[in-house]
Amino acid sequence: MGAGLTTLVAGAGLAARRGIHRYVATQRAVPDPAAADIDDVFDLEVLGVTHHRLPTHDGGEIHLIEKGPADGRPLVLLHGITMSSRVWGYQLRDLSDTFRVIAVDLRGHGESREGTDAFGLDRMAHDLATVLDALDLRNAIVVGHSMGGMALMRFCADFPVMFGEQVEGVVFLATAPVLPLPIIAQRIVKRLAPIATWRGESGGWDCLPHWNWRDDDRTYFLVRRSFGTVAPPSLVELTRLLVAEAPPTTVWQSGIGIVTHDADDALAATKTPALVIGGERDHITPAALSRRIAEILPNAELHLLPDAGHQLMLERPDEIAALVRAFAVEIAEKGSERVAEEQDATPVRSS
Repeated sequence: MGAGLTTLVAGAGLAARRGIHRYVATQRAVPDPAAADIDDVFDLEVLGVTHHRLPTHDGGEIHLIEKGPADGRPLVLLHGITMSSRVWGYQLRDLSDTFRVIAVDLRGHGESREGTDAFGLDRMAHDLATVLDALDLRNAIVVGHSMGGMALMRFCADFPVMFGEQVEGVVFLATAPVLPLPIIAQRIVKRLAPIATWRGESGGWDCLPHWNWRDDDRTYFLVRRSFGTVAPPSLVELTRLLVAEAPPTTVWQSGIGIVTHDADDALAATKTPALVIGGERDHITPAALSRRIAEILPNAELHLLPDAGHQLMLERPDEIAALVRAFAVEIAEKGSERVAEEQDATPVRSS
């Protein structure tokens, strides 16, 4: 009986591995028009960006890159967990003709270093405020993808005074206002939450279990799941490389902040114009969560992209660029109307 069960399990595992191998082989063989972009768009030196390094409130350092005219409307980009500013290559290329595009490495990611306060969405929100103040940004549009979107929601809660003159619009890209975890999972996470700020001994977090993201079929299968119907192999590989670069400390501690996230109240209080974009085939933050964000926000426009997954900045750069440009025009028009209304309402003094 035991031997038979062992054989059955081993056979099922072998079948699964073979199934994954066939799937990956098929996926790697799809046409890859994005292959040429890897060197031209995602090589920061070729792209020609400017680097900045800013001190954080707790002794860390924020690394960010920018491209575009200094007098252009600032477009601040916040990436998701395990990614970095490099993931925004298409947006740095496509939108820097008129926007001052600024892509931030969130703390612990890319070339940014966390400070003594370690990790958490509130720390990332504080870092965003630091960027806005240090660069003296005005009339900015801030785009948050996945965890970056959650940090932006926390920014909405903690820094409402910065909306209006400094931040004129927000874009929530493939993100969520809350993670719908079962009750038991919520209780476990709440007990784990205090260790999000534990720094431990050197390498203490590295000993915790984590996927090594090596280049094999199982890893390709996992990364491919973050894309929608179409996933150019070169962009799947780029995503794998970015994920593999994220330190386990960053992943574990940032991840705890994500699963304890709840931004319903903050969104309901945010009257700033908002654009919500989701993918209809997003398996990480499903389209229903984008709908929920748009329903809670008082002033939001929702776009769900057919056949798109979670990595929208890579999968649909043309559509993202078009939506952001249209959003900026709409904000400018509303701003002009508001100024005109204020001028009309100003009483005229007789001489």
